[in-house]
Amino acid sequence: MKELLTIWTNTRGIVLISVCAAVYVAVLLPFKLFTIVPGLTEFRPGAALPIFLSFMFGPAAAWGAGIGNLVGDLLGGMFGPASLFGFAGNFCMGYIPYRAWRAWTGKVDPRPQSASQWLLFVLILLLSSAACGLFVGWGVHMLKLFPFIVLGNVITINNFLVSAIVTTALVFAASARITKWNMLYTDILEPRQISSFRFSRAASIVLAVAIVGGMVLANWISVANLGSDMGVQGASVDLLDTFQQGVGGYYGKVLSTQSLGLGVAPAIVLLIAALIVL
Repeated sequence: MKELLTIWTNTRGIVLISVCAAVYVAVLLPFKLFTIVPGLTEFRPGAALPIFLSFMFGPAAAWGAGIGNLVGDLLGGMFGPASLFGFAGNFCMGYIPYRAWRAWTGKVDPRPQSASQWLLFVLILLLSSAACGLFVGWGVHMLKLFPFIVLGNVITINNFLVSAIVTTALVFAASARITKWNMLYTDILEPRQISSFRFSRAASIVLAVAIVGGMVLANWISVANLGSDMGVQGASVDLLDTFQQGVGGYYGKVLSTQSLGLGVAPAIVLLIAALIVL
């Protein structure tokens, strides 16, 4: 995590943060019209960028994704308290990939060269996407803006599907050229400015447990609250009412902020701790 601070002491690093943020905003804004959850999220092909930029530019991508999402919300008319959780979620998408990839492969080049590396690559895409969905869905749920069971899963699925296609294509299309231009984060920062990867494998395992556990808990608590008065079988049917009766009428069944907020909090704390060590 040291490089998250040292990147700000490097002129090229600051430029890269600005470029990452600007590119992210430029890709996000045109799709603000394709709303999935009004005022909260939209169809996001741009979700592939933080992960790709992470592989290339490391900590600059983490800051760029977080700041870019804030600016995108501001310019797109979606800025509000939930934007803070959006910052955290997008920051994760820009931070997890390069740290986890290098911890397990020992290399900076993100192009998979074997079946095991392909599996790792896909897992990193999935976990990065889910980390964003968990942070945003949890925060928005606690703010009583929209149920986690809808928003958290929509964000996770959208981010993963887009990144699986677009990020993969970008990695193979652009990584060799960026490497040739000496623009990788390892070209910008000295080795002593980058945190050791000694405990990164263990941290990535804990990170995966926290993300998966948090997603499972959040969905389970949502369904349990929903089905408490009608039985589990009725819960799946009543989920359709989210869109039929509006969010306000749905809160009494799903949006128990205290139970979900406290229930998922340990996973969030574990996730943050794993990010610090990663």
